[in-house]
Amino acid sequence: MINLRTPKALVTFTLLAMSFVSVYVLAQNRYGQANRSVIAPRQELVKSMVNEAYAKFKNDTTGRNADYIPYLAKVNSNLFGVAVVTTDNQSYTIGDIGYSFSIQSISKVFTLALAMNELGADKIFEGIQGL
Repeated sequence: MINLRTPKALVTFTLLAMSFVSVYVLAQNRYGQANRSVIAPRQELVKSMVNEAYAKFKNDTTGRNADYIPYLAKVNSNLFGVAVVTTDNQSYTIGDIGYSFSIQSISKVFTLALAMNELGADKIFEGIQGL
């Protein structure tokens, strides 16, 4: 469970939500429901938001690494980077982006994208709505 009371976790959760929207829009594009993302933000806005989030949270030392996952327990908790790829394939990065972070739960977004590609967005969202 993500503790959203820590700023870095909140940024991570927000980026995860943005990724989910991006996957949904990409699936719409793939299946011909849209030619171009109508929600893709302007480049300047994304760059500004990424820089602002990084500046605001880079020195945040609240929270701690998950010690029940051995790999995460060993990671330097001062590492922090932000990477965003928009629905129109623009990428923005800042911070410790050269470090190979473990993707943990964010992998669910990629699994969703794969399932949508294989089965179609409608089929996936039918299953989600049925839960």
